Amino acid sequence: MLILKYRLSILSGLLFSCVVDASDLKIIEDKYVFQALPLRSMVENPEDKLFRSTNGERLFFGPNEEKDFFIIRPDFSYKQLTAPSTGKAYYADGEFQLWYDSIKEGIHFKNKYVLHLEDPLRDRFGVAYDASHFYVYHDHVSNIFSVKDPQTPLFKLEGVFVYKLIVSADVFWVFGFEYLGHEFSRTHRLFKFEKFNDDYLAIKKTNIPDTYSVLDFDPFSKCILLLNDSSLAPQVAEYDIEKETLKSIGIVEDFSIYLNKGFLAK
Repeated sequence: MLILKYRLSILSGLLFSCVVDASDLKIIEDKYVFQALPLRSMVENPEDKLFRSTNGERLFFGPNEEKDFFIIRPDFSYKQLTAPSTGKAYYADGEFQLWYDSIKEGIHFKNKYVLHLEDPLRDRFGVAYDASHFYVYHDHVSNIFSVKDPQTPLFKLEGVFVYKLIVSADVFWVFGFEYLGHEFSRTHRLFKFEKFNDDYLAIKKTNIPDTYSVLDFDPFSKCILLLNDSSLAPQVAEYDIEKETLKSIGIVEDFSIYLNKGFLAK
């Protein structure tokens, strides 16, 4: 059973990336990420309070029970804010765009709208790295929304359990499991959606090996960081969706994240 919850992963003693000129994203080890964090001890599991921007030039950390929230830059400078919640908060364009204390209590948006999931225990909710869009999975249907209009879905995927969304230059990269007529018959896929006029069209499907869970994705180099969740020797691999090549990387210790290369230790 794959771990579906969004979790960052790290390589021990190893840095790697898909090498292309268009991407400044690198896989950064946990020790370098933790060096950049102010008040790392403010939460019990700091990796669960990390969120990055699409281009990897901002690392968001928090909030904690005191609502401390940090925006960290590649040079390790940071800005401290007070978040509107203690659970999750998503920041972009100089403002908190959406937040919640707990999913059960409702998700609050900047425009004062409050989203209540129909079945908080079974539904799934997630936010794109740039906090511009989000998804909701309910009753075998995943809907994609704009944060600016959280009541009107832009498009939906029927029979797909979405668990990750990345938006870059009007391209929607949607990770999920497509159920083929039965709960136990599913295909692990990455869907690429683009907007044409007023419609969002799926222009590509990429199969992901079912033995791996997705840790992160670089939309510029089109590389996926994958984890083979073995309890004995969990292995990391990198999949280039354009070349369709899978490269074994090594053993995972803790976690890793795509960030701007400036986050490497000084």
